[in-house]
Amino acid sequence: MLRYVGFLLAFCVQYSQACDICGCSSFSGTIGLLPNSTPHFIGLRSSFSSFHSEIHEEGLSGTDYFWSQEIWGRYTIKNKWVFSVGLPFHSVRRVESGQNSNYHQLGDLSLTFGRMFQWKNSSNLSSFLVNFGTKLPTGEYQLVKEGRTLPPGLQPGSGSFDFIGMVAYNRFSNKWGTGFESSVKYSNSNDDHYRQGHRLTLSGKVYYKPTDRLNQLWCSLGFDIESTTPDQKFGDQVVNTGGNIFMFHLGLNLLSGQSWNLSANTQIPFYQNLNNNMTHAKSRFSIQFFYFL
Repeated sequence: MLRYVGFLLAFCVQYSQACDICGCSSFSGTIGLLPNSTPHFIGLRSSFSSFHSEIHEEGLSGTDYFWSQEIWGRYTIKNKWVFSVGLPFHSVRRVESGQNSNYHQLGDLSLTFGRMFQWKNSSNLSSFLVNFGTKLPTGEYQLVKEGRTLPPGLQPGSGSFDFIGMVAYNRFSNKWGTGFESSVKYSNSNDDHYRQGHRLTLSGKVYYKPTDRLNQLWCSLGFDIESTTPDQKFGDQVVNTGGNIFMFHLGLNLLSGQSWNLSANTQIPFYQNLNNNMTHAKSRFSIQFFYFL
């Protein structure tokens, strides 16, 4: 019997100033399937995403590429209280008007604490998780490349203490499962009086075990929705920031008994309106490995 606990930490924020091209950052992922009898884990998650932006009035265009490696860990007390920590490492490359810039930097540390509820019967296992926490400003938010300070959406950190929360409900039988999640990030202003947009995510997935020969192989199909409010500078709304995106989700999860989990996922945009349609997201990909303690 399996349970699925996910934490979507995806966000899409942009900032346009002078001749700078809008940048869109996305460091996202979802924790895969976890065995019910091994509540603790440590793992590594790697994700890739890219965005193309155009400012027609100024004749500018550019593409941003994001690679994120994140160390994740979870510790559960009496199978009820859940403590999680995540530390990302970001690699970003920007191609703007024929010029390239890139960096490799640590991001913002996240800490969450929550309560897990479970119900069992002879054929199903249901779980409900409530998580709250904070994102600490451990990443650089005033990084300068090529003599210019990168826009906030391309910085490895936000420079602010932000609040994060998540609820998730999951139900599994021997061959089928369903999962629904919602997460929120409430942003605060940093020392530059810049506040990135608040973010809301919704997610729904159906799981299926195609064969009993590979007892721990599960396929997933579903959707992910992200909505971000506009950024603010000194309390005023920053133009061409915020937006919404609807994505299809496809995934594979492979568990080796009570030892480890290996999963691969892709998110394919179906509808998007980012930066007043000046930024277009491409498909996202992620792979993750968790070792159960």
